[in-house]
Amino acid sequence: GCQQGGDAFDLVQAVEGWDSATALRELAGMAGVELTPLTAEQQALLDAQRETEAILGVTCRHWAAQFAGSEGARYAAQRGWTAETGADAHLGYYDGRQAQLRAALEAVGVTVSAPAAQAVLQTPARSLIYPHYDRGRVHYYAARSIDDKRHWNPPADLVGPRQPYYNPLYHRNATSIFIVEGQGDAVTLGQWGVPALALAGTAVAPDLVAHLRAHPHCCLL
Repeated sequence: GCQQGGDAFDLVQAVEGWDSATALRELAGMAGVELTPLTAEQQALLDAQRETEAILGVTCRHWAAQFAGSEGARYAAQRGWTAETGADAHLGYYDGRQAQLRAALEAVGVTVSAPAAQAVLQTPARSLIYPHYDRGRVHYYAARSIDDKRHWNPPADLVGPRQPYYNPLYHRNATSIFIVEGQGDAVTLGQWGVPALALAGTAVAPDLVAHLRAHPHCCLL
């Protein structure tokens, strides 16, 4: 109802007003888990991961807010997608106005010199944005030109390697899923009520195969 997602940590931070360290400590106490201090290297890695997730989340929500009435929305309509489908998939549109994007990042305290911020600022203008969500968090996104078939992915050294795209109906306990190449096809299947994932240019790695084995029926299109 509030258009926010996440896990138990996000929930208690929002409800109780705790910071991440307090949420971790309190939830660990509730679960009877003894915490061991992180090394400096582990803490730095965790901080960088949280910063990247925060930047991707802010950016994709900003682009989703720009979607309605944009050229991206008109492109989506040409593909036969309804407004509800676009909202369910959190589709966004980037018209190339960097000043607005910088302002959205700075409004939540993001330093635009951060690696992930520099990555999103490289996104080509006039792009439809496919955010990749996992448990309510944006962990990746891909951009598709509305003028031709060009696709763009953020630099791997800044936000990590390419990731498969799961449509809004996908869930780990689905009996049957469809596997397609592009995010757009997965969005279309979502509108038809079908759970799907798009390989989106990724390799069919052993961990992905193991993940897919949890589904009794997988159909490759």
